[in-house]
Amino acid sequence: MSRLITMLILAALFLAPLGCASMQAPKAEPFAEFPFRHDGYDLKSAWRTSPSQQGLVVEVALKNERYVSVDELELQVSLLTQGSKVIVEERALLPGSLRNDEYGNLVVVLKNASASPGDRLHFRLQYSATDGSTGYKWMSDFTVDALTGVRIPDKNER
Repeated sequence: MSRLITMLILAALFLAPLGCASMQAPKAEPFAEFPFRHDGYDLKSAWRTSPSQQGLVVEVALKNERYVSVDELELQVSLLTQGSKVIVEERALLPGSLRNDEYGNLVVVLKNASASPGDRLHFRLQYSATDGSTGYKWMSDFTVDALTGVRIPDKNER
């Protein structure tokens, strides 16, 4: 009888954490805090900008949507005039790998810059990707209005 009670107590102790896990609050969507988004073929991007004493801060969240692994990811952000003249550009590297369905965060400070009406942000992502046994070097880019985040089609899309 005491052995049965011991087994029931042990079973209750073992299963109790499983019941508590279902009571935890779900994790917040990593893109939820970012007002601007771009859905690329392989990487989804979300970002926000804010002024600082150093310049325009661009915080970027990325999600690997396609590949087994994305490595050596470099983000280049350029602030452009409406006529596509480069005002300033900076780069950031994502340390480590970004596995499928994982998120990564980068911060780029466009030194001594601020966004004005008509300015654009150009995002260029370069990386190595593994899709099973095949490896790729890839680059993707997109341009948005610096203040509204609205995507600006490139010349080939017009």
